[in-house]
Amino acid sequence: MSIVLDANICSQALIKDSTTRKLILEYDGVFLFPEYIFKELEDHKGELLRKSGIDKSEFETLLRMLLKGK
Repeated sequence: MSIVLDANICSQALIKDSTTRKLILEYDGVFLFPEYIFKELEDHKGELLRKSGIDKSEFETLLRMLLKGK
């Protein structure tokens, strides 16, 4: 089964170590992303970094993991 993740879900998973983040990271299926999600995340990167409380390196690693679903 494929699941579509929008920018809001990805943003929340980046900001807070939550059940949503855990589900995304542990899911073995396929995620689909709307094309605009990459621009949205880049446009709001500063705000997401501030709200998450993690450093830029950790943020980038987490973002890659979320977008790969691993």
